[in-house]
Amino acid sequence: MIKAITAALLASAIGSVALAQSNIDDLVTETINFEKQDSDATATARKMYGRDFRIVQAKRVWLEEPTDGYDQMVVLLGEARGCATGCFVSALYYDDKQWLEVWRVPGKSVGLGPVAATGMKPLYDGRRLWKWSGAAYMAQPVPQEQNPERRRRTS
Repeated sequence: MIKAITAALLASAIGSVALAQSNIDDLVTETINFEKQDSDATATARKMYGRDFRIVQAKRVWLEEPTDGYDQMVVLLGEARGCATGCFVSALYYDDKQWLEVWRVPGKSVGLGPVAATGMKPLYDGRRLWKWSGAAYMAQPVPQEQNPERRRRTS
């Protein structure tokens, strides 16, 4: 019994190390940076956020497998021109009745990964990977490559 538990823990630890060694480029397949905006998506987002944010730019995306219409979008929200301060990226999902904000973090771009087992794409904010849990996007640890200088200090 103890051998089985030890083997399971060892396998879990090895799997964690393998994940930590993977590169973030393997996890992010598309980056949304809002250089070009979608006028229809932006008009919808302005109705929702226009009172609270000076900058509102949106792009339609697929957060899940493609369906017959775009029911998801990501939105850049900012307080100052050029998004110099107070910038956020938000992900919205339409549930056939209303737009729901399912994720928001400070930033100016968002990375999308491939559709996961949960049916939704993970999101990357530049620091953390966020995976859909079935009810919300949850932050995940992301493998970070240490720069050589930091490696020398910690060795």
